[in-house]
Amino acid sequence: MTEHDSLFTSLKPDPRAHNLLVGDNVRIDESAQIGANVVLHDNVEIGPGCVIKHNTVIGQPPTLAPSSNAVPQASQTTTIGEGTTICNGCVILRGAKIGRVTIVGDHGFIREGAMIGDECVIGRGSSISVAARMGNRVRVQGPTAIGPKMIVEDDVFISINMAPITDQTSGRDPAMSNGFSTLRRGCRIGANVSLMPGVEIGEEAVVGAGAVVIESVAERAKVVGVPARVIGSVSAEELLDR
Repeated sequence: MTEHDSLFTSLKPDPRAHNLLVGDNVRIDESAQIGANVVLHDNVEIGPGCVIKHNTVIGQPPTLAPSSNAVPQASQTTTIGEGTTICNGCVILRGAKIGRVTIVGDHGFIREGAMIGDECVIGRGSSISVAARMGNRVRVQGPTAIGPKMIVEDDVFISINMAPITDQTSGRDPAMSNGFSTLRRGCRIGANVSLMPGVEIGEEAVVGAGAVVIESVAERAKVVGVPARVIGSVSAEELLDR
């Protein structure tokens, strides 16, 4: 029997919520609130004070294409930290870890192995891809996407519809699908920004709306346009540690 064939065999009804299905080795703190029609697959931990809203699935094994470069998360625990809220209709795959007092908006999609820090806000309809790493106090306006293995440091702000591109060949050469981007501490990304493979946005830099970033941006630089070009620098009054 394949993993896909056995996907539902461990799920059993649980009286703690309406139509709640729970797998093996699931731990739900007694102070957590669980909505209706929630599915908690094997090896899920729900921390104190968490709110899991209706129609949410947590700990689901991924379904990977034969050509996928993603590393299967065989038996890792999926963790929802203390005081975190997972809103309606979210899907969180196996091995994802979400920190304390974070909010994942309605219809969020968190891939296997992704890590989200404390006090983050992930906007409605956003997706966090395989093995992405997100620090603390990150704000993501939805819908937007965080790419595979992408690094987002503390205090980053991302506006709607950011598009991190990871494959320079548009699918023709799977070996080239590894150009993850890095967003350094406190940088700010405007709406509808495209990031070409492998670019780094420096600490406290600002990328204007609609920009196409084809090369890395220095710390505190302000860039706009297609392709993005430097138009100035962030003033001392705007810095996080002023």
